[in-house]
Amino acid sequence: MIIEVDKIKINIQYKKIKNINLKITGKGEVFVSSPENLSIKKILEFIEEKKKWILKHLIKIKNQPIYSQNYNDGDKILLWGKEYIFKKLLITNRKIKNKTIFIKDNFIILYCNKELDLESRKKLIENWYKKLLKEEIEKKLKFWQEKTGLYCSSWHIKKMKTRWGTCNTKDKRIWFNLYLVKKDKDCLNYIIVHELGHILIKGHGIKFKSYMNKNFPDWKRVKNKLNLINIENL
Repeated sequence: MIIEVDKIKINIQYKKIKNINLKITGKGEVFVSSPENLSIKKILEFIEEKKKWILKHLIKIKNQPIYSQNYNDGDKILLWGKEYIFKKLLITNRKIKNKTIFIKDNFIILYCNKELDLESRKKLIENWYKKLLKEEIEKKLKFWQEKTGLYCSSWHIKKMKTRWGTCNTKDKRIWFNLYLVKKDKDCLNYIIVHELGHILIKGHGIKFKSYMNKNFPDWKRVKNKLNLINIENL
């Protein structure tokens, strides 16, 4: 069900849950998840209470830059928090391997010996991103495991739409979002410390915040910087 409150379209979803929840996607879509037995009056009261927060976040989303993932010539893309211009060059020089990516000045250049479709370009760039992120995680994870005394059993990289990282506390396995490679390296440090903390502590209560304050005192500032641009806009 979709309702409109002060020109804001809100998607209401009834679910088998105990508490009412609010979510805004990176595209500015507003979702309210409600217990099945909650009246529309109560839902509207909840929305009214959260209206200022909703408007604040919608304005923030509207003003965010949006980076293309089509990888066409001239597109702006990110690497470790820095903006680059993507360029694709056809080559005949045999000294340069087919489908090679270089960084030169403010350009990320894809050299290839034939035209590539969108899926081929995305696959090449994302594999390159994954390689760079893997190298950085290997260095930083070792440092933070020794500092915190918390060790994961394994870690992996994958694309995620809403999370920068996640930890399976039972198996002590950590997943990192591929798009962390687009953020500053201190954001990667924050996520590593954050997910290691969940090996020991579930949730984000007082005990977890105390852990973060001890091991990464600047975590609140870095967290805000990490979430300055939504994942969907990267």
